Amino acid sequence: MNNLLKKRNLELAKMLYSQNKYEEAEKVLMETIETASAKFLKGKICARTGRTEEAINWFEDAKIVRKDWVAPRMELAKIYYTKGNWDAAKQGFDVCLKREPKNALIKTTVAHYYASMGEKKEAKKLLAKALNIDSSSKVQKEALFVYNQMEEYKHMYNICEKLLEGYEVKPNEYRVIECMAKTYFNLGKYDKVLDVFRSKKEDKITRTLFGLFRQKIYCELNKDKELAKIYQEILDNMEAVYGEEGRIAHIQKHTKNDKTRKIHGVFTMDLKEVLDKVKNAKKIKQEGNGCDIYCIKMDGCGYEGGSEGDGHILNYVTLITFPDTEKPITLFPSDKVVIRQKQFNPGGENR
Repeated sequence: MNNLLKKRNLELAKMLYSQNKYEEAEKVLMETIETASAKFLKGKICARTGRTEEAINWFEDAKIVRKDWVAPRMELAKIYYTKGNWDAAKQGFDVCLKREPKNALIKTTVAHYYASMGEKKEAKKLLAKALNIDSSSKVQKEALFVYNQMEEYKHMYNICEKLLEGYEVKPNEYRVIECMAKTYFNLGKYDKVLDVFRSKKEDKITRTLFGLFRQKIYCELNKDKELAKIYQEILDNMEAVYGEEGRIAHIQKHTKNDKTRKIHGVFTMDLKEVLDKVKNAKKIKQEGNGCDIYCIKMDGCGYEGGSEGDGHILNYVTLITFPDTEKPITLFPSDKVVIRQKQFNPGGENR
């Protein structure tokens, strides 16, 4: 096979991979597997489809073919992190940082993993260096996500002000919009929360976020802590809107206890069984603003975890979908909660 055809095959495989057509991408790749780029993509497919050991082998092969290439080393470090081997992951990340000291995006990526391990001081150092090297909107946004992980709202505020002033946020950049709104809300700058959404409300997901934040501001101003807590739970789950893959990954987070959150519903039932039951169950629609909320009876489906959870058994599943659609935002075990209807329309004017 000549080089031009190999290049075309690799581009086709990349396109299929981006469309989540992993099996088709893999077949195309096998015709040009000797190149480092092909081995690297094969490793990513294996990692994405749960074949971790195969992925490690392919990334190692790519590393041998192109010794100076950082990308496979980054992917290996990420795998070691997910396997719980932080020492190996940290070593891999450090090598990447040393090999490309002026790559700001590598610094923000590594900062995310340091933050996840609770090493906030090191994460903040990396973010400061990244922003010093590159002040582009892409790097600013990546830094914003990591600061959000650590709830560093003062650092987030500086980035938000630059993004808001520069109008560099598009209507479909949901994570950025959510982080900006969350920052201003937590600093008590409610007028700025609304500024984030101005001229971006034509997008359905953005409208949902806008409605939820407006309702949360309303709860805060009226000191309705119970209702505010419910809307915060929904907002905490909103990362699930970022594509089908994101939703599935988020629901899977509820199969393990997460003590970084105050309250976290944990499924004790098999997730496939839960999803099958949800699909066929009678759904009780609850009152909600900004999204549709369904309460599904499912005895013993999970327990209350998190740093402040008391471990009691949960007998309901909460399903949250976009307004008037079947498209899910998220799904988690819960107590039976009824959201009371307020005389307030979060997506428009007060009623």
